[in-house]
Amino acid sequence: MDAVLATLGGEAFAALGRGETVPSEHVLADRADDPQTDLIRLFLLGESVPLPRATAAMPLAEADLLQLVARTEGDRGERVRARLHVQPYPFGEEEGYVVSDFPANRLAGTSAGLASEHVAGVGGASMTLATITPRTHVATALDLGTGCGIQALLASSHSARVVATDRSERALRLAGLTAGLSGVSFDLRAGSLFEPVQDQVVDLLVANPPFVISPHARFTYREAPLRADDLSRSVVTQAADRLAEGGVAVVLANWLHLSGESWHDRLAGWAPSDCQVWAVQRERSTPSEYVELWLRDSAERGAPGYRNRYSEWLTYFDDLGASGVGFGWIVVRRGGAPWFTAEDLSDAERLPSGQETLAQLDHYAALHDASAVRLLAGEPRWTPAAELHRSTRPAAPGETGLLATGAWRPAEPVDPEVVSLLADEGPLVERIERRSGGTADVSDDLTASALVGIRRLIGAGLVDLGA
Repeated sequence: MDAVLATLGGEAFAALGRGETVPSEHVLADRADDPQTDLIRLFLLGESVPLPRATAAMPLAEADLLQLVARTEGDRGERVRARLHVQPYPFGEEEGYVVSDFPANRLAGTSAGLASEHVAGVGGASMTLATITPRTHVATALDLGTGCGIQALLASSHSARVVATDRSERALRLAGLTAGLSGVSFDLRAGSLFEPVQDQVVDLLVANPPFVISPHARFTYREAPLRADDLSRSVVTQAADRLAEGGVAVVLANWLHLSGESWHDRLAGWAPSDCQVWAVQRERSTPSEYVELWLRDSAERGAPGYRNRYSEWLTYFDDLGASGVGFGWIVVRRGGAPWFTAEDLSDAERLPSGQETLAQLDHYAALHDASAVRLLAGEPRWTPAAELHRSTRPAAPGETGLLATGAWRPAEPVDPEVVSLLADEGPLVERIERRSGGTADVSDDLTASALVGIRRLIGAGLVDLGA
């Protein structure tokens, strides 16, 4: 990957991550031919190169055997083109290769349609999952709906064994190529969702399943033959049964926003009752925004039938009573006292790392264990990561303008009284008594505001409960 970045430069390399090849084509237009450039042209840009240059760039016989390339005869002589997209990708301390179909946007403006068995490569959703997944060493990891195998590849760097499933035989073949070219092995199993692993218990489960809510299951990589958001619900509700004690599942999901039901309550109905569950909404789309996103994803914008598909999809959402669709992740951990928390973190400046995901689970576990009695007896204090500052915008009515930040989460508004209590020493109940001067009404009000404020800061990882 470093070699590709050095060849293309940052701007063109970043565009490739968005599926756009024109900047790279522009950079390479005046570049002298060499093996590195020809490999980029073949496997990242989808161009053809003359047979002698392809032979110089790679072991062509092996590439033929793996069906990575095809040969064509034309006016310019025999040439070689790639059948599949092959992207260098780091995992752990190693560098591997992710094998997929070429990005769908290469079809935009053509008469060719996306194949139903299309295998998507590394995109925004898979990058989100890769970022937030914990990377602690485990015995067994499960990549549910592996697709091109990117999550299985990443898991192989810290897992003694990786099981990867998919209902698409073609996806399993490409995931096998990803493993083989990267020098690792996956236990590949065919079947839908948890069917291939009925008796399997794992320490880590990752899933970027076909969660798209659609009237038709046209593309196996993104849509399942289930109604509404039942696919996401099914993965989350069944995940707990596959987890060993202390095991963690990280699942990307879509869910409906329905009239008369909060999305928090909807996801609470999905949560396994005997686990710790953290649900995060990262984005929310209106029905029209959602439909446009996925029609662009399959390169159908402007294609024949676009307007009809758009209208049919909107009708489907109307029939469901949906006002929008949420996208985010749901993390399930088996072990400890069970709890469920759902929150909108669309304002977060960045995604949490895998280590921060585990830390957030611990923060919420501490919060749900922090009864009023325990809080008052404890000695809450700021964590080392916490920082206090003033908001840059005018405070709204009821706000103080004082904010606490730390790590990746959005800033939390803080009551100055809470700040004063946290600066004091001793059990919280004694701090409140000192601040209230022994006046009962003042003590009651201060206790109520302190419990609310400090609990919120514990959940954000900004305050430790102490003794």
